[in-house]
Amino acid sequence: MEWRHRMTDEITVRKSLLDSDYHIKYLQSYRAGMPDYDLILNSK
Repeated sequence: MEWRHRMTDEITVRKSLLDSDYHIKYLQSYRAGMPDYDLILNSK
């Protein structure tokens, strides 16, 4: 999985990385049957 570590060195990838908390919040909303697709809009 070395490529995953190298990807974080790419500036364009770093700009779009989300905190794990956002992934968790999305999965929780998805499992609840109401996926929050706009969650990322409030992430920055």
